Amino acid sequence: MSKCIGCGIKIQSTDKEAPGYVPVSATVDRGEAVYCKRCYDVIHHNKDYSSATYELFNDSKLLVNVINDYYQKLSKLKGEKALILLLIDVLDIYSGFIPKLSEYIGDNPVMILVNKTDVMPKSIKLNTLGEKIKQIGLNDNLNVRDVFFISALKQKNIDDIIRRVMDYFNRTYFRGNKTYLLGSTSVGKSTFVNSLLKKYKMIDNDLITTSYQHQTTLDFIPISIGTNNKKEECFLVDTPGYLNLMTATTYLGLESLKQVVPRTFIKSRSYQLKENQTMFLGGLVTLDFEGDVNVSYFVSNDLYIHRTKTSNKEELLTKSMYKLLVPPVDETELKRFGEFTSKTYTLSCDEEFKHWDLCIAGIGYVHLTGENFKVTVTLPRTILTTLVPNLL
Repeated sequence: MSKCIGCGIKIQSTDKEAPGYVPVSATVDRGEAVYCKRCYDVIHHNKDYSSATYELFNDSKLLVNVINDYYQKLSKLKGEKALILLLIDVLDIYSGFIPKLSEYIGDNPVMILVNKTDVMPKSIKLNTLGEKIKQIGLNDNLNVRDVFFISALKQKNIDDIIRRVMDYFNRTYFRGNKTYLLGSTSVGKSTFVNSLLKKYKMIDNDLITTSYQHQTTLDFIPISIGTNNKKEECFLVDTPGYLNLMTATTYLGLESLKQVVPRTFIKSRSYQLKENQTMFLGGLVTLDFEGDVNVSYFVSNDLYIHRTKTSNKEELLTKSMYKLLVPPVDETELKRFGEFTSKTYTLSCDEEFKHWDLCIAGIGYVHLTGENFKVTVTLPRTILTTLVPNLL
C-alpha cells in the first residue's frame, strides 16, 4: 500500500476524517507520490491540526496509548543493526533524550545531533556543552560515539554528518545499511531531512511535511542516501516524534510557540537584582530572588521578560495574565499544563562553582551569578527544570 510522501502514513480513500485520506481522484493505484489531505492542508493552507494532540491531555488513557504506540513503532529497531541519529534541541538538552531508548536500540552506535545551535550567542562554549550532552547520553546507557552541533534549517554541518554516516556504512564490520533519525516532536527531524535532500540537490522544495505542530511525521519514511562500498543501497529513515511531556513546547499552541521557539540569534538579556525581586518569563515561569544576584536569560528574543518587586507579584499576575504576561495566550492553553509547583534553591558562587545554570525544558537557560542568594522557581509541574553548575 502506498504511503504519504509528507508524513509516511498509509494512504486510504474511504474516511475523510482518518489519517492518510486522499480523494479517489488522486488515486494511488497509478503509483504516483502523493500527499495526504492533512499534509496538503498543513503545507498549502497552514491548517492547525494540533487540537487532536491537545485532547490527549484531558484523557490520561489516550495519552498512555499514544506513548505506547510510539514505542510499538520503535520496537522494529530491536535486534536490527543500524546507526542512530538522535536529534535534540540545544535549549532542551535534558528532556530531549527519549526515555527507555536504550531498551529499543541496544548497543547500536548513536550520534547526537544538537539542533538550532545557530541561534546561540557566540559566548557559549559549545565544546563544554557537548561534553555534558555526551555524558547525559552515556548515563542513559546509550552507545554515544559523536556529538554534532547543527542547524537543520540553515544546513549547518550537514556535510560532516553524512560523511560520518557513510563512513559507518563503509566499514567491513558494520553490517547495517540504515540510519534512523529519532527525537521528540517538533525538534526538527523533518527539517533536517529536507535540508539534506536540498543540500545534495535531490529536491528543490521541501518534500517531508514540516510544521510547528506536533506529530507532523506519522510513520517511518526511508530515503536513499547512496550506496556503500559493498554496493548496498543505504537509507536515512525519518521517524515519528516522541511526545515529550516534560517540555513546555508540547503544551503550547502555534501562536505561543512563535514566541517561545527562537527563530533568530538569541540576544542575552542581563539584569543586576537586589533583594526581593521577581521576574516573569511570560506567564509560564516566575522567578523570585532573595539576595544580590546577576541574572542572564538565554531564551527567545520574542519571549516577554518582566521585572518587578516581589511584593507586586500577585497583583501583576491577576491583572496581566493573558495580556502582558503571555504565553499562555488564554485559560484553555494554561489548563493543558496542569498544576503549578515551586522549587527553592539556595546557592552561592566560588572558585569551584563560578556560576549556576537553570535549564527550563522548552524555554531555555537562566544564568545565575552571586555570592549568596536564593531563587524560587514557579512553573507547571510537568516541565522539567535542571540546575547545574558551570554549564554555559
